[in-house]
Amino acid sequence: MINLEQEQNVIELRGLNNSYDTISQALGISKPKVMAICKKNTELIKSRQETLIKANEESFREALRKRSVFYTRMLDNLTFEALSRDLSSIPLDRLVSLIEKLERILTMSDMSSARRSKGVLSFDNMSDDELESFIRN
Repeated sequence: MINLEQEQNVIELRGLNNSYDTISQALGISKPKVMAICKKNTELIKSRQETLIKANEESFREALRKRSVFYTRMLDNLTFEALSRDLSSIPLDRLVSLIEKLERILTMSDMSSARRSKGVLSFDNMSDDELESFIRN
C-alpha cells in the first residue's frame, strides 16, 4: 500500500522529469504503481513541469543578461585601452587578427585566466606585450 508521502514523492520526482524507472528505484515502489500514481495526477505533474520550465527560462534569461553586461564592460575597457595606445606601428592585418581572436575569447565561457577587477576584466597596468599575449591565449 502506498502512503500519501510516497505518492507526493512520486509526483514531485515526476514533476522534475525523472523517469518511471528512476522514481521506482529511488522510492522502492514498483514501476506499474509509479505509472498509476502519475496517471492519476497528470495535471498536477504537468503543472509542476511547466513551473520548472518557467524557472529555467528565467534563470537562462538572467544568465544571458549578466553575460551581456560583462561583455559590454569588457569591450568598454578594451576600447578605452585601444584608444589610449599608439597602434600606428601595428600592421592592419595584425590588428584584424587581434580583433578576430578577441571575438573568439568573447564567445568562450571560461574567462578564469583573465585578470578581473570586481567581476570586470582589468587591463590597467598591462603592457602592450601582456595585452597581446592575453589576446593570443
